[in-house]
Amino acid sequence: MKKQFYIALLSLSVLFVSCKKEEVETTEENELITRVTLSFKDQMGKEVSFNWIDSNGDGVKDSVDPIVLSSTNTYEMEVAFYDDTKKPAEDITEEIEEESDSHLVLVKINPSALMNINATDKDSKGLKLGLKNQVRNLSKGKGILKIKLLHQPPVNGKAIKDGINEGVGSTDAEVDFDITIN
Repeated sequence: MKKQFYIALLSLSVLFVSCKKEEVETTEENELITRVTLSFKDQMGKEVSFNWIDSNGDGVKDSVDPIVLSSTNTYEMEVAFYDDTKKPAEDITEEIEEESDSHLVLVKINPSALMNINATDKDSKGLKLGLKNQVRNLSKGKGILKIKLLHQPPVNGKAIKDGINEGVGSTDAEVDFDITIN
């Protein structure tokens, strides 16, 4: 009788354990970014590009182009990310677009009086992505334009990306460009 009790108890334990639903979280790795390119197109269609380069991906910049723009123009600005350690270079921007629900590109200017920046692209949930932006120069001066790529995949099946919060997720890239508005 005792033996049958333990067998029944063991069977019930196995049944409860096997019925327990466990969440499996997929982890996505951060991208290796060795080059960030900013392309500005004015109302006349003239385009200029600027690069931040870390050729071996160690987090130390090798070079950065200073940005010089006109105070009288409004620009469409696109941000592109590359991994130049691969041959040919891999355009990470395509992957960011494909996984837009898990990425956020923040573009910030300091001092904020230099320009107004608005993301014009969205992910599948209507939240800003930030690869494409409208930039309106507000005043002449010098400052720092910061680009930050955040990796924000769901945690325990729940989305953490809200389109504005930079305090969640991990940072794939964070670069600064010196900027002058003439």
